[in-house]
Amino acid sequence: MLVSLYGALGDIRAILVVASALNTVLIFASVLLLLLAVAGLRRRRHAVLRALGAPRSYVMLVVWLGVALITLGCLIGSLFALLPAALSYRQPVVAGLRG
Repeated sequence: MLVSLYGALGDIRAILVVASALNTVLIFASVLLLLLAVAGLRRRRHAVLRALGAPRSYVMLVVWLGVALITLGCLIGSLFALLPAALSYRQPVVAGLRG
């Protein structure tokens, strides 16, 4: 009885690991699409900077600084999400169920 239960739980665990990996890939792809969309929206602003005489290196710096800030925000958000998860992982299950 217990052997079949552990066998089923092991299969479910493998399925959840695959689902988690696919979720991570999907989130990564959506962040990349966000960066592309933001770059497309700011294309006119960068063209105006070039028309006003800004050097190409400055425009490139502005673009990469925006990408870096968005990426940094994603990383900080991930860390804030991992903190409660790590704290709850160290806590016994019974303690969490009791309240």
